[in-house]
Amino acid sequence: MAAYGRASCLLAFAKRSAAEGKSGLAYNELLQGISCILDNLVSEEISLDGSLLSYSSEFGCALKLLGDLFSLGAILPPDVFKSKREKLSSQKENIVENEVRNNLYDEQIAFVAKGEAAYETSSSLISAQLLGDEERIATAAIACDLGTNHLLQARLLSSSFTEGSGGLTQTSLNDMSKISEIEDKLKKSSNSFRAAISANEVVAPAWCGLGCALSGTDPLLAQHCFSRS
Repeated sequence: MAAYGRASCLLAFAKRSAAEGKSGLAYNELLQGISCILDNLVSEEISLDGSLLSYSSEFGCALKLLGDLFSLGAILPPDVFKSKREKLSSQKENIVENEVRNNLYDEQIAFVAKGEAAYETSSSLISAQLLGDEERIATAAIACDLGTNHLLQARLLSSSFTEGSGGLTQTSLNDMSKISEIEDKLKKSSNSFRAAISANEVVAPAWCGLGCALSGTDPLLAQHCFSRS
C-alpha cells in the first residue's frame, strides 16, 4: 500500500514538474515511481537481449499505475531520455518508406511503449478478479488508457517523421496516417477505444480518443465521435 501511494504521489509530482517546464525533474520522478512499483508490486520478464517480454502482478491497480507512469513520458521533450553522449549524435536520420525519420525519439517511444504491456496485463487481471458493473467500469477505464497510450505512440512516431516541419514534408499526424508504423498504432488505438465504449458507452474520453484516432482516415466518423464525447 505504501509503495502504491508513493508511486501515485510521484506521478502527481511529475505532472506538476512537466507543467512548470522542469522536464528533467519530471523524468526523474517518473523513474522513481516506476522503480517503486517494480521493486514492490510488479515483476518484469526480460529477454536475453534486454527487451521487455511481460509484467506479472497480483495487483491490477499497480499495473495500471505503472502504465500511467510510462505514458506520461510522452509529454516530455525527447532529449531527456538520452544520455549526454547520446544527445551529441541524436540528430541522425533514417529513411523509412521514403520518409525521413529522426531517431531522436527512439528512446522516448520505447519508454512510452512499456505502458502498453502494463495496461494489457492489468486488463487481463482485472477481468479475472472483478464481476458485473465493477468489471465493466474497470475494463472501460483501462481500455481507454491503452487507446491513449497507442495514440501517444502514434503522435511520437509522427514527430520522428518530421511532423510540422513544413516545406515538402507531410506536416501532421493525419497526413502521416498511411505510414505503416503510424497506421498500426492508430488501428490499435481505435480498437482499444472501441473496446472501452463497448464496455461502457458513456465514457466521454473514449469517444474523444476514438475521434482523434480516426481523424486522419475517417473524418466524418471522427466528427460523430467528437459529438458523442
